[in-house]
Amino acid sequence: MKISSAIIFTLYSFTVAAQTLFYEDEFKGGATASGGSPGAYATYTPSDFEIFIPAGSTIRKAYLFAGRHGDAPDTEVDLNGIVYTFEEINQVSEDFTTPYGGNAGVHAIDITADMDPLVSDYTLEVVDSYFGPNNIYLDFYLFITYDNPLLDSTFVTIYLNDQDFDDAPDDPWEITVPQPMDTSCVDIGLTFMTGYACYMSDGEDAYVNDIYIGTWGGNEDNSGDCGGPLGSFTYYDGDLIGLMDDDEDEVVDETDVIATINNYITVGATYLELNFDYVGALYYGESSNAIWAAAIVYGEGFEIADSLLTVSDDATICLGDSINLFADGDGEITWYPTTGLSDPYSFDPIAFPDSTTIYSVTLDQGCLQQTDTIIITVDDFEIVLPDDIILCYGETIEIGIDEEEDVTYVWEPDDYLNNNTLSNPESSPAESIEYVLTATNIHGCIGTDNIAITVFDPEVTASANVFISLGGDANISATTEDGILLWTPNYNIDCDTCFEVIATPEETTTYTVQVTDEHGCTDYDSVTVFVISECEKLVVIPNAFTPNGDGLNDLFKVTQLGENTISGELKVFNRWGEVIFTTTDITRGWDGIYNNNEALNGGYVYYAIIQCSDKTIEKKGVVSLIR
Repeated sequence: MKISSAIIFTLYSFTVAAQTLFYEDEFKGGATASGGSPGAYATYTPSDFEIFIPAGSTIRKAYLFAGRHGDAPDTEVDLNGIVYTFEEINQVSEDFTTPYGGNAGVHAIDITADMDPLVSDYTLEVVDSYFGPNNIYLDFYLFITYDNPLLDSTFVTIYLNDQDFDDAPDDPWEITVPQPMDTSCVDIGLTFMTGYACYMSDGEDAYVNDIYIGTWGGNEDNSGDCGGPLGSFTYYDGDLIGLMDDDEDEVVDETDVIATINNYITVGATYLELNFDYVGALYYGESSNAIWAAAIVYGEGFEIADSLLTVSDDATICLGDSINLFADGDGEITWYPTTGLSDPYSFDPIAFPDSTTIYSVTLDQGCLQQTDTIIITVDDFEIVLPDDIILCYGETIEIGIDEEEDVTYVWEPDDYLNNNTLSNPESSPAESIEYVLTATNIHGCIGTDNIAITVFDPEVTASANVFISLGGDANISATTEDGILLWTPNYNIDCDTCFEVIATPEETTTYTVQVTDEHGCTDYDSVTVFVISECEKLVVIPNAFTPNGDGLNDLFKVTQLGENTISGELKVFNRWGEVIFTTTDITRGWDGIYNNNEALNGGYVYYAIIQCSDKTIEKKGVVSLIR
């Protein structure tokens, strides 16, 4: 019996995602895999399985994988007479949790040098004592790639599990492959290395790009009790071929864990997601079974050409508009995404996207294809005006928005605006009005919005002026349809907020009444209460005199009425403000003489201070001199 210890192939790298990229390769040839499990319990069962490698091929790379539950001891296995030891040094994934012992992990041994391409039948036995289901190496999987110059290129990507068992429903496996996947000319093969599934209700639902592709469960026929299903296949000349219990259909079913997934991926994609959901989660939670590894195997498929297809240029449209796309070439055309297209299989579909979209168009001539893209940029230009405005009559306010470069603005109507082509003009409306702003950007996209200005103009009317004697009172009032009144000054009146007010001023006073409505808008009016004193009733000052010596109205003077005694001062000024007459004898008058000369005809300003027994008053005005 030959004993071999192999070195792990160095393509793998640890990550913090749900999986670890272990192996990625491109070569002319194919791939094959199969395996088995001794069983999860003490009923030890050797595994007999088969692979297929076509004649004329050489081994490119061969790995023997093992899935470890918990803190398993170093374990020897015999594969066709060669013994390999699984131990800490050949763990190729990070640790992750499992309910069966301590941390779990995936192990791999590079056995390329030990493989014979002419051998297709294998028997795997566990050499050491075997007790389960905790802390054991449970599932074993032989994966081989082979070179063959007569075959087209094959692409192989293997990802290993790197997440806790109970995280599987939440964290998808994010799979990236080295070349675009052709879904028309070759099979896109998906295969799993799974673990510890005793029956179908103890299995997993599998999803590709959120699409359900089936449910797998145990027990694998070539394994012991509760042995996990292992994908047995060969990928040969662009075809996925199932071996043993596996069929190359599009679904996963029971122990069949290979699938042709062409219908679940996008033409030319290099990325897909895998999800798994434990069937028995309702009773056992999410942490029962393992998906140790997943592999994507596909062929070269179509030839990507660069001269088959002509497409229209990138373009920009306004939101809500449509545009005719264009493609030209000989073959079948397919546009993606189909959302917002009139016909995804037309050479000139109408596109009406609601957001910027990259349309991929593929011309298919069987296994000769070309893909190009057209970017339709959707300009979602819009304007949003501020909220409606309440304004008081006579006020001015700036309305609108900040100005944008290469945008034109028009306000309608243009009433009461200082400039209707600004983005933010000033409005001084004399009435309530609604404006509509239309803005047009450089792409011809139009945005409109409206704003209403409600103008409030309260009105108040005060009563007519009133004359009263000193010591008397006057009834004054105000009328208005709405609002709160306020009289100023608020002294010598009985109420400063009433519609009807009794005023008792000691001197002539103008009362102003203000009305304020619920919006803070105001209006004013006033009424004057003239207070006539006894003194004012006793004096008369003429507005003209004729100093011509005829004895009639020859003097300009203050005339006393009645018997009341008055005194005071009188001054007369010419047009230049010079005092040309002054006296402190209020009864003495001006005879029209200034500097011993007759003053010229015309108007002269006078100022008099008159002292009565009850009051001192001031009088000023203009007197006309007429000769």
